[in-house]
Amino acid sequence: MQIEENWQGKKLEQYLKKELYLTPAQIRSLKFRENGIRRNGERCRINQILQTGDVLTILIQEQRTDCGKVKGSGVMPEILYEDADVICVWKSAGRVTHPVAGHSQDTVAGDLATYFTSLGEQTVIHSIGRLDKDTSGILVFARNRIAAARLWEQKEQGVFTKEYLAWCQGIFPQEAQREEQVVTVPVGKEKTVAGQGQKMRVTEEGRRAVTRYLVWKQEKEQALVRLRLETGRTHQIRVHMAYIGHPLMGDPLYGRGIPHQDVTRLCAWKVRFLQPFTGKEIRLEHCDPMYQI
Repeated sequence: MQIEENWQGKKLEQYLKKELYLTPAQIRSLKFRENGIRRNGERCRINQILQTGDVLTILIQEQRTDCGKVKGSGVMPEILYEDADVICVWKSAGRVTHPVAGHSQDTVAGDLATYFTSLGEQTVIHSIGRLDKDTSGILVFARNRIAAARLWEQKEQGVFTKEYLAWCQGIFPQEAQREEQVVTVPVGKEKTVAGQGQKMRVTEEGRRAVTRYLVWKQEKEQALVRLRLETGRTHQIRVHMAYIGHPLMGDPLYGRGIPHQDVTRLCAWKVRFLQPFTGKEIRLEHCDPMYQI
């Protein structure tokens, strides 16, 4: 990584803490590791003063990893993008992101464990958001703690964005087919439903929730809708669309469970973020063929 002008004249230790989010313990470990911290190709001390254009190389090693705690599924993941810091994979409907009761191995994390084991690697993965079991779509994982912190910061700043597709019930007004609409009502917990987990609802006591949507294709009594989230509340899309009278097709918890052929209820089909170290924009698009986009 190259030092930018705003870090000119400041100590390396400050950079490690504030820019790379390293803890004091991690910095101590790097100090005593051969080639743990290199500046312009040479080993250096953390009290050195940085200059614009300096090139830092940090040897990051994490002892505890998601892959280390997750059993391999025996299935290779469908990889959509990969570099030294990020890996993006496709999750089909019916699979879970991480192990939960009843799903100890058939998970996307298990697929990644299988993949990295096949390469002879022990790679840290940090999920940058999850998808519900019945949701298909693109999942993004950071491969180290620093990349994860930077990607989560991008989510908070609205730089990291994800777009969804869903078939929703009913006929939408014409304005929703011409320009993007927004739902801003807060969402909070309601109760736990046996066999279906937590149920959410629109409530003034809930947390701020913002969903933007545009009708892409209107059919008789149902429509294909594109959705963007400004916040990431549990079941946010499902709750908001049910609130405006257009629940997702096939949703038994917030709708009437009316299916649309074999289409999954929700698909996270488009992702945009910046490579956490180079700043290069990464855009990915992938979805189930059944959406016919």
